[in-house]
Amino acid sequence: MWKNGIATHLTNEAGTYASSVFVSGKDVYIVGTKYTVPHKSVAILWKNGVSTNLTSENNNATATSVFVSGNDVYVAGNEGVGFRNPIAKVWKNGKATNLSDVNSYGWASSVFVFDNDVYVVGTERISFNYDVAKLWKNGVSTNLSTENGGAFSVFVVK
Repeated sequence: MWKNGIATHLTNEAGTYASSVFVSGKDVYIVGTKYTVPHKSVAILWKNGVSTNLTSENNNATATSVFVSGNDVYVAGNEGVGFRNPIAKVWKNGKATNLSDVNSYGWASSVFVFDNDVYVVGTERISFNYDVAKLWKNGVSTNLSTENGGAFSVFVVK
């Protein structure tokens, strides 16, 4: 993490990277991924430099986006258990909710909260080499594309 051009290391562990940052008041939230062994990774949330694993080290998971609304911390990402396909997920205060179907590849890329509604965008694999951009609003999915595509960021205004 860099603040005003000065680097701050979140960890000394190799294979760990940050993917999103959110500042709420004086608190700095960062999410990312730590690779543990081949084909295994952990979704991580840092609050003010203190890390919390969102997933088990036995799974394959990533954290891609963080959003804070009041006292609630939302994280978008995915998790595959064992050899199962990755499932798009959103974590609220560390508790995971599946967004995509367990039989398809799902990735949640971005999360945004507005008027107590949780918006997540990402991608879901419908068939071999055919991905659809998705929006999940409060866990209910809507296809954003009818052709091969994906969604990577969400922002809501009224």
